[in-house]
Amino acid sequence: MYQVVGSVYETNVEEAQELIWIIIRAIQILAAILVAFFLIYLIILRRNFHKPLVLNKLFCLTVVVTCIVSILGMNLLGIRFSKVYPFSAVRYQIKYFKEIYRFRKTYEGLNYEFSGRIDSPSNLRETYILIIGEAARKASMSIYGYPQNTTPILQNLVKTRCKNVIPYTNAISASAFTRVSVPIMLSVTDAESLRQLAYSPSIIRIFNAVGYKTFLISNQPRRGFHQDVISTMMKDVAYSVYLEDIGYLDRTYDAAVIPFLRQCLKDTCNKKLIVVHLMGSHYNYKERYPPDFSFFGEEGLVTTYNNSIRYTDYVFGGIAKEVLKSDEAIALLYASDHGENLNDNNDGNTGHGLREFTRYELEIPFIFVLNAAFIEVKASKVERLIKRTNHAVSHDHVSHSLLGLAGIYDNQVYQESKDLSSLRFLEQERYVIDRDMNIFLVNLYQRRILKALTQNSR
Repeated sequence: MYQVVGSVYETNVEEAQELIWIIIRAIQILAAILVAFFLIYLIILRRNFHKPLVLNKLFCLTVVVTCIVSILGMNLLGIRFSKVYPFSAVRYQIKYFKEIYRFRKTYEGLNYEFSGRIDSPSNLRETYILIIGEAARKASMSIYGYPQNTTPILQNLVKTRCKNVIPYTNAISASAFTRVSVPIMLSVTDAESLRQLAYSPSIIRIFNAVGYKTFLISNQPRRGFHQDVISTMMKDVAYSVYLEDIGYLDRTYDAAVIPFLRQCLKDTCNKKLIVVHLMGSHYNYKERYPPDFSFFGEEGLVTTYNNSIRYTDYVFGGIAKEVLKSDEAIALLYASDHGENLNDNNDGNTGHGLREFTRYELEIPFIFVLNAAFIEVKASKVERLIKRTNHAVSHDHVSHSLLGLAGIYDNQVYQESKDLSSLRFLEQERYVIDRDMNIFLVNLYQRRILKALTQNSR
């Protein structure tokens, strides 16, 4: 419920609409039950029209007794009114606005100064690109074994340019919500230390501090009803382009980012960081790709989702082409913010973050693209990246790996153990953040859910 409140107010307005419609459907079901109950009451009343007063009293007594039993039951179970709808909705809104206010006040007042060493020649022309995907799940990508051919361009790149295109096989999201996972990707704070997010600089600030020119190209909305966590962190970027701000139609396809990326790459500055935020496979999937990308059909949840993945493959291929042909050293990392449920277990579970986590919403694509110029000057780091493709990784590794590849070692915030290119990288336990902002070890969380499912099946 807390994340639903957050989604309503934040950048991804369409995600909020999706969640709200699911809640509305639940309310409709409840209303239908109440109407049925009322109709049954009327039927009984009609058959016993000579005793309406008795039945009315009985009905009222039943309602009162039900309320008393519910209140007593809640007290016995230790459930507070503030955790029960509709009281919880008020509580979560208050909690949300307090969270955002505190974050903005703390983060915007953060006085960060770089303290460490830079292991990269000042005259080396190098660019680092972070592509943030949306709702792209690993399970629906043929590069990871999915039977339908959803990623032909990426597969061909891996086959023909295996040293340049490096897919990781065991990556997860920090959360099933954009409003949580994207800040973890941008920050040097990891999921386990989420409470410290406002006290830590973003990688954008760090790159700015050492003389990089920073860019943002976004096909996501700038913000929702107010300035939230993501938009606050994105303000660190020196030059930003939001496609919605420059006269594009509401339905802008992700390929529109490529011309802007091309312009950024042509910038004469020696050092650049470029963040690209895609719309990806955000629901409604059918709106994420042009009609001629309906490779698997035109209707159906899975069909339209697969079409959106196929289109993301096309966009990824276009961006990779720009990277691979460049003469300057470029390293790109693509990772999705979270995955998606597609009623995989025939249990009606679609979207993300609405029930207990599944592997479909946590397991994500995590792919590096490195051009020849980059491999030439950073050969030892590239070798280590390639050796670790089967290691357990997550959003926690995004910022530290980009800093490590760039040779930006801040003594205060950089963690070698989370840098996939470092000699001192250490495979560690991974954490996830649930819909109520609770932090769990992935393995413990999975065991808890498995235990609950086993008990329910008895």
